[in-house]
Amino acid sequence: MKKELSLEDLPGVGPAMAEKLRMAGFFTVRSVAMVSAEELVSVAEIGEATARKIVAAAREALGLDTFLSGEDVLRHRERIGWITTG
Repeated sequence: MKKELSLEDLPGVGPAMAEKLRMAGFFTVRSVAMVSAEELVSVAEIGEATARKIVAAAREALGLDTFLSGEDVLRHRERIGWITTG
């Protein structure tokens, strides 16, 4: 059975960063992987570049490299051109 990853197992997440994430309500690697970097910046009060790296590392660690949040899908769909039929 695979050992569950701790926040400290993620590249760039040491004890201090892990504590910041926990204080913001993120206790598992999965919880970090499921949010957008923007949300992580907002609630954990960390820099955007750091948040992007942490979220990407969490998604990669769980095999969710292609995961898109609802917000990401919405932004993508807003850029799609529409063809009308009438």
